[in-house]
Amino acid sequence: MDNEKIILSNSPDAATYKENLSGWVSRTGRFWGKDGHMAKWDGATHTKCRCGIIFPKNSYCKTCAEKRRLEKFKAKPVMVWNGKDALYSDSEDRYYGEWEGVNNEDRKVSFESMNFIICERTEWRELSDDFFEDSLCEDVGNDELIDLIHDFNENLKEIQTNCWEPGLYRAVLEEE
Repeated sequence: MDNEKIILSNSPDAATYKENLSGWVSRTGRFWGKDGHMAKWDGATHTKCRCGIIFPKNSYCKTCAEKRRLEKFKAKPVMVWNGKDALYSDSEDRYYGEWEGVNNEDRKVSFESMNFIICERTEWRELSDDFFEDSLCEDVGNDELIDLIHDFNENLKEIQTNCWEPGLYRAVLEEE
């Protein structure tokens, strides 16, 4: 793939107009009729981002994606981390249970450089009344089963999960 010739959609190599067919044929051999734009897109291997970077057309501009990710992170409201909740590093796409686990003898990083988001504990999904629908006879309800599902769901609310997901706030160690 590294030695592949780069062909943009505006390149003459991306597609050709065939007279005998009266239409566009892409570099890949697909006939597109009068749709030259699609023929060129089909024949292109790379595309050009608004920022000017050329990248494979089945990918994305990593520079712009990183810029958008950072803008989205910085737009989050700030909250002082309580020292207990799990943290998600937006810059590393990784979860941490404690700040001390980030630094070790081989690596020293600042809290701010990790782009931490305070995580929120996930909640258990409840069973719905129709969860066992396929196991029951058609048009026959089972009140005992529905009562058990209801009791199960009530008991489930008392048990905390050990799963976290990134929340709404970016973490800081002290008030900015």
